[in-house]
Amino acid sequence: MAKLTRFALLVALAQVAFGASLYAQGTQAQREEIERLFENAPDQAAGNSRPSDLYPIEWDEDELPATLDKRKDFTYSFGGWARATFTTFDTVLDQDRTLRDYDVRVWADLNFQQHHRLYTRLRSFFTDYNTGDAPGGKSDNWQRLRVDQVFYEGQIARVLGMEADTDLNVIAGRQFISWGMGAALTNVVEGLRVNGRKGEFGGEFVLAKTLHYNPDFDASTPEPDNESDRLFVGFNAWTTALDGRKVYAYWLLQSDLNKYEQGQQAWDYNSQYYGIGTQGSIPLEIDGLAPNAFSYRSEIMLELGRSQASGGGRENVVAYAWMTDIFFLPGDALPFESRAIFSYYFGSGDQDRADQQSTIGGNRQGTTDSAFNYFGYVSTGYVLAPRLTNLHMLRANFEGQVLKNVHPWVREVKAGSAFYLFWKHHSGTTATDFTSNEDARLLGTELDFYVDYSAATDLDIQLRYGIFFPGSSYVRRKARNFFSLSMSLSF
Repeated sequence: MAKLTRFALLVALAQVAFGASLYAQGTQAQREEIERLFENAPDQAAGNSRPSDLYPIEWDEDELPATLDKRKDFTYSFGGWARATFTTFDTVLDQDRTLRDYDVRVWADLNFQQHHRLYTRLRSFFTDYNTGDAPGGKSDNWQRLRVDQVFYEGQIARVLGMEADTDLNVIAGRQFISWGMGAALTNVVEGLRVNGRKGEFGGEFVLAKTLHYNPDFDASTPEPDNESDRLFVGFNAWTTALDGRKVYAYWLLQSDLNKYEQGQQAWDYNSQYYGIGTQGSIPLEIDGLAPNAFSYRSEIMLELGRSQASGGGRENVVAYAWMTDIFFLPGDALPFESRAIFSYYFGSGDQDRADQQSTIGGNRQGTTDSAFNYFGYVSTGYVLAPRLTNLHMLRANFEGQVLKNVHPWVREVKAGSAFYLFWKHHSGTTATDFTSNEDARLLGTELDFYVDYSAATDLDIQLRYGIFFPGSSYVRRKARNFFSLSMSLSF
């Protein structure tokens, strides 16, 4: 057993050395892709496609779609955007990486009788690294034309002429889903989503599968391109009957369809997520501030399941997480539109894991796996960008609309900054940054800055900069930097 454990750790260290140059690239690529998904998710009535949609659509009588005798049989729209991005950043081993990427997407939106919709989006993507910076040594990569999203959406309640306080919507196909506060599941998946509402009560059912070419969270799998096949089944119930606050609860099952085995070692991670969340306003009365100046959202998650231990054997998974955001809208108290966000996020870790995410070097045989691993996305900054595993995080974010319509070429300028404090749940192991291997809790602090400049209705420029200062969890204490500049042209 000891020989197997030592062998597993040696293999894990070899993988770390091989994958060090990929860590920051993968983190940066995932964060930027999720940002694009959030920014450009098509509006959908069946569920909350955008994280800013706190409540499902509720039709007023005068806002209901046209009746059968007045509505148009067929309407359509189409468009797209092209985005060029320059990025340079420091990796966990103090190496600089520089790349340019070009993202082009075109979409068509077809509607029949205003209640049946077909949305299609195609994507082409090109990445160009500086010599020696690319994963695997290949400096450029062209992702040929690919179907990014394609789904049918039907507003069944409207077709059947149900009352205005009743919704029944169906979306089937390749679509973007963000579940709860985003940790359990946030991605483009293929499957079925059914959303219903009656008055102040509603629910949602999801049956979906990951796209095969999406990377898996376990980088130690023997799959050469780290591609993944996982199935999701989930239910979500919610109500707004409690003094206007939204309260929800969900269950999400994740089934591992990847089948990998090498000798005694198998790769198999099956999990279930139980979540309870709430969001609404905070009733504080402060002179000069609107009654709804403060609001919140919070979610508690329990993860149960079975995972493969490093060296072989299946063990139980028992993990948990907690996320809370407090929003402050100063309103007229400041001369420009602004908001502040204060956050505390936590995800449990496993103290006997050398790697919080991987099977090789992961959970020790004969012990419960308490590392919180998930299939969504949680925003944790630009530079360190850790996953919510073996992590405590505090964030203070302030942003404001500093300019608006002051010139034909200055439609809007929004600027913001965020401060992060990170520390580990278990000090004797790593966070998802494998170099945080000192027996100490402090991971460090990070400062991020961003500017969004809307030059015209179809031209946007975005700047991102971050700097991370490693704490006592690291041997290497050199600050790491991240810089990104992008331009988007819509058409």
